Amino acid sequence: MSFLEDHPAASRVVLYGVAGVLFVAVAFMLRPFGATANPDDYDDTYLTHVGRARVPVTAHHFDFVRAADGGHPDFGKPTSMGHGRYMRIIGDEFDADLLPMFRSTGYKELSPWTSATGYRIIDTRTYMSPEPGDVSGSFESTPGDAVTSQASFASFFEHTPGVNQRSKHLAEFRRQEDGTYLMSGSFDDMTGSNDTDYTVVLDFGFIHESSQNAFFEIKTDGEAWVFIDGQLVMDGGWGTENYQFLGGIALDGPLDMGQDAKISAVPGAIGAVSTNSTTPGDVEITQASFIDRDVYVGADGDPSEVISDPGNIGGAQDSLEYPVPMPDLNPPDDMGPASGRFDPPDGYVISSDMHVQRFRLSNSVSVTVQGDVRILVDKEVNLFINSNLNILPGSSLELWVGGPIDISQSATINAVTKNPDQCVIYAFGDDDIRYGQDTQIYAHTVAPRCQLHAAQETQIFGALIATELDMGQQAQITIMDPSAGIGFGQDVWWPPTPLTHRIDLNRIAGLENRAPYRVQVYYANRNTYPTNFSLHTNVRTLNLLQFPNRDNKD
Repeated sequence: MSFLEDHPAASRVVLYGVAGVLFVAVAFMLRPFGATANPDDYDDTYLTHVGRARVPVTAHHFDFVRAADGGHPDFGKPTSMGHGRYMRIIGDEFDADLLPMFRSTGYKELSPWTSATGYRIIDTRTYMSPEPGDVSGSFESTPGDAVTSQASFASFFEHTPGVNQRSKHLAEFRRQEDGTYLMSGSFDDMTGSNDTDYTVVLDFGFIHESSQNAFFEIKTDGEAWVFIDGQLVMDGGWGTENYQFLGGIALDGPLDMGQDAKISAVPGAIGAVSTNSTTPGDVEITQASFIDRDVYVGADGDPSEVISDPGNIGGAQDSLEYPVPMPDLNPPDDMGPASGRFDPPDGYVISSDMHVQRFRLSNSVSVTVQGDVRILVDKEVNLFINSNLNILPGSSLELWVGGPIDISQSATINAVTKNPDQCVIYAFGDDDIRYGQDTQIYAHTVAPRCQLHAAQETQIFGALIATELDMGQQAQITIMDPSAGIGFGQDVWWPPTPLTHRIDLNRIAGLENRAPYRVQVYYANRNTYPTNFSLHTNVRTLNLLQFPNRDNKD
């Protein structure tokens, strides 16, 4: 649903949220932004009548043509460093035309800057005051390619004939029961049809009250940058096209973690843990097990009910905006007829595609994959007793399995390179997958109809999709995000985890009490998938540039 109301010159769209009282105490341009106000004779009784505040929205719509097909080079364009958050695309101040200034093609974030309460904050700025408990993050030392160039960026927020079309709307903050204001929904349907290639600018004023501990908070799976008083205070850029799977653990049902089991991630990974389940207790975290990632339960689910022990989660706990799609896997159809059981001798090298009924390694046999190889197994895969399926550097393996998978008794997969991007296991049936005791698996696992069992002291490195996940005592999964181009099913798009950015106004140096200031929010959806947006604030003076005077309030 939309939270927008069209500009009078545009057609009507649906309003989002509950009804409220129209706020008409708008006084634009009574004084220049940033002018000092006289604190005497202010009347705040109007606050009891304020129900909503409308703010202007300017949108720029780009043709639904991906970069590879001749469209705008920054819409649907893959990033060579992989999907993720990219910082410093936009400069700290506006350019000569009072538009966001291009700064760079984006530096990929390795770890976020966060406040003591866990919110994402902008990295160090001279005009921002640090607070106790802030944690500094890090980013790549060389720029990526989240944006092509200064020239391509120039049309993001500016009407450019032949490149984009402009429309104007009104968006609404709705007053909540706690006195805060919330704008929540999606800009995707602002034209009356689904649009996933656009940018938006919100522009409104407020009066700063320094005693209020005021904040603005944005949660979105799109890109968002916020300026207050002409200075950048939120830096929420993304890499453009997200590939078919964004890492982490995606389940359709329960997660059961045994004693001392652990889910963590390598530094810089952004993959989370999610389940489509809303059933109470379906995320069972027991006896000192721990998840050091964000955890998402099913859409509209209650994390406090679905998660059995929230205290054993190191990240955020929330519900999905919409269910994670489980892919329909179709095995390769160009592999020729299947041979019987593959049970090779030690030292065997696989250098070409293979179609077999069964695949078996045992008794310390080591087999090496050389080149880019696909193996299609109609029935079961078994690796036992110190056997090893190795992949040479620069090579890759797609292992397609129609039956059960059993890897146990200290067997390993891809333990030489330890890079899961080189091995993807596709289970296209519905049999169980068992990664047994003391095994090491360096692979991404896509098993949308399978239950996955990780036995005692199993170590799994990579990302996975499954219906259910059962982890034994001291089993460990270390999330490693797949690189761009790693396929996780057909036509499966994995939206980035919504991120929450926050600016506490008392951090901004130079904001004067009872003075008017201007907020400009720049938002972009460049990934050709649906996005959501919420802007939350406790500022009581939205759209006011001067407090009502008691002598003239009527």
